[in-house]
Amino acid sequence: MPSISLFGSAITVNVIIAFAFALILVFLLARLLISPFRGAGRYVLKLGTAAAAIMLINVAAPYTGFTVPLNPVTIVASAVLGFPGLVMVAVLQFLVF
Repeated sequence: MPSISLFGSAITVNVIIAFAFALILVFLLARLLISPFRGAGRYVLKLGTAAAAIMLINVAAPYTGFTVPLNPVTIVASAVLGFPGLVMVAVLQFLVF
């Protein structure tokens, strides 16, 4: 079996292949574990933006006489559906109340 002398000790080709395989495996495992958090970060940003948009509507309430309740249901609907979701929540609030 061929070997490579590194730092005074002999390393076989099998060890090098096993090390490369282990590095690839660790990289893939780390990527698999980190990717859900990347999506969660985007969703948290959308939730914050939706809450800010609803608060902006409520800040204009003294001038318009129209408010949208700031609760988890309205925030999630606005975050998941985007601007159309915000319009939907506003229209439902206008029609129902």
